[in-house]
Amino acid sequence: MKFSNELKVGALVVIAALIFIVGVRYFEDIPLFSGTYELRTSFEDAGGLIKGNPVRINGVDVGRVESVRLNTSENIAEVLFHVDEGITIPEGSQTLIGGTSLLGAVRLDINLGSGTETYNNGDYVPSVSETGLDALFERAPGLVDRADSLLIGVNATVASTQALIEGENSSLNQTLRALQSTALSLNQLIRTEQQRLGHVLAGVDTLTGNLNDFTVRQNDSLAIAIGNLNRVLTRMDQNLASLESTTTSLDAAVTKINEGDGTMSLLINDPSLYYKLDSTLTSFDRLLTAFEENPKRFLKDLKLVDVF
Repeated sequence: MKFSNELKVGALVVIAALIFIVGVRYFEDIPLFSGTYELRTSFEDAGGLIKGNPVRINGVDVGRVESVRLNTSENIAEVLFHVDEGITIPEGSQTLIGGTSLLGAVRLDINLGSGTETYNNGDYVPSVSETGLDALFERAPGLVDRADSLLIGVNATVASTQALIEGENSSLNQTLRALQSTALSLNQLIRTEQQRLGHVLAGVDTLTGNLNDFTVRQNDSLAIAIGNLNRVLTRMDQNLASLESTTTSLDAAVTKINEGDGTMSLLINDPSLYYKLDSTLTSFDRLLTAFEENPKRFLKDLKLVDVF
């Protein structure tokens, strides 16, 4: 059976059109055998969102961004996106921009609401802003300046404290020397027990490796990490404010100590505290010396695991 040239050409055109349509839907990640419906949203800052970025619910791709355009009259970015036909978006849901433009991994996330009605084709879904990694870099200079001013205050407090121990014959200076002598004795003891410590550290290294393997297997997504980092940054801001208040109080306390007011000043300037502490450290030093000479006397009934 022979076919005319017109019929052959028509068949080729139809096949080419089908291939083109299937190819476009495939490369835009649109389901080949099921439909989609369009929804709208808007943001004050698109955050690098472009056409073709994925639309996700609970980390699962459910559609693609169709277009992103600037509305100059309202100064907002309007986003048109499509969602797979089998996915329903209940009222009360919100859209937000996830990922970071620094890594080219921007996406449109949908937080599902609890409404009974669902959004239909062409409906508008409200958006919510969430601070991402780009915003962290914008806040970093301000935090650095604040930390710098805080360090200046800490440095002044340290300088005031240093004046208390610069005296050659001060009780605090002599106490520190006695502590240094005890530390040297303790260091010598550690060197003597170096082999045992090596076994303990080897066990700790094995435990660290196991924890690292577990962490790799349970690695969270970048979006969760950014959220945690934002919360840590907020707590750091609060802690900086608390540390500033503490530094002011400590500076006032050091000033009182320098002026000779209060119990702390009496403890530092009263030599009786030093003599009592020196006597205690001398007894501790004799105990360490006895331990070094005959460790079996102290460890004969103990196992390595019990000691550490």
